[in-house]
Amino acid sequence: MQTGITGFLSMVAQGCTNCPHPVEQELAPLTKRIKIGVIGDPHVDIRGEDGWRLGASSVSGLTTTVAVLNEKEPDLVLVPGDLLADGEQENLDRAKAVLDRLHCPYLVVSGNHDYIPADRSRLRRGFNYLSSAEFVGAFTGHGYDDTGKLYWSQKMSAAGLRVIGLDGCLREEKIGWGGVLPQQQLAFLAHELQQATRRCIVMVHHSLLHWGDDGNSQKGRWYSLDNSADVRRILEKYRHKVAMVISGHRHIGLRFQCRNGVPYFVVPSINTYPLRYVMLTLDAEGIGWRTFPVSVAEGCHEKARLGLLASSSFAGLDEQQKKKLLLFYENSAQRTGFHPW
Repeated sequence: MQTGITGFLSMVAQGCTNCPHPVEQELAPLTKRIKIGVIGDPHVDIRGEDGWRLGASSVSGLTTTVAVLNEKEPDLVLVPGDLLADGEQENLDRAKAVLDRLHCPYLVVSGNHDYIPADRSRLRRGFNYLSSAEFVGAFTGHGYDDTGKLYWSQKMSAAGLRVIGLDGCLREEKIGWGGVLPQQQLAFLAHELQQATRRCIVMVHHSLLHWGDDGNSQKGRWYSLDNSADVRRILEKYRHKVAMVISGHRHIGLRFQCRNGVPYFVVPSINTYPLRYVMLTLDAEGIGWRTFPVSVAEGCHEKARLGLLASSSFAGLDEQQKKKLLLFYENSAQRTGFHPW
């Protein structure tokens, strides 16, 4: 029988539900009111066209978002994946050049569009394509370290927080956009939370919850990790240490849900309707949030709305169904909010 930390991690990685519940240790207090900007799914494409994703407007959208965030003076910016159109080196160079203009630290995790596609028919002439290792290497110091691992943990001393970055992308999958968090990362998450002495933010591209009716179709289920329940069990075990979980990928207006003591956010894309970025505030009382429209050229918001409605995924909708679809994507009721600890 395995004993010690190795055995514990093995049990957690296998989804053990009988592990002893940890004693709730007192966490280091937040040293100040913390402001965090979140840039979701920018999908930078220097040769893109505007459709459902605003490829032609992607660089300007990211550029103006970075400029506005600098004016708001956040302590940290998080980018939960899909920085690129489809794993292009040239798009990475542009995205990183813009993000490097931020006046504060920023942290990145990979999304399913941040490496060379397994389906080579999606490759475009005139671009060079990245391996996952090259993406990680480009963002060393922004969460990733020189070990080359796809996951990481960073202590933000000035803020009194720890941020844990995870990656469940399926790099050899040619169909769909789903994900699975590997056993090694399940064990890593459990270990980091067990050892944590400060509140932790967990960032992963894929959601850990279904939103709307996502659970009723295969395409909808691809927005969340296949083993989300295993990840949630670990988070719930250490829920007193989890400040929040932040995901992107779903391309809808901000959603928030606190489930079994764990706060979950899915953030909007700055590149698709409704074109928003997020500001979070953390203090001794809890988490506040507000979403803001991306400052892009006149007509881009309407172009994004029409691009969504014209998507093949929604072909054949009548006018009433289109209105319901837009309300779902906008989710105006949660554009601002507050959740106490």
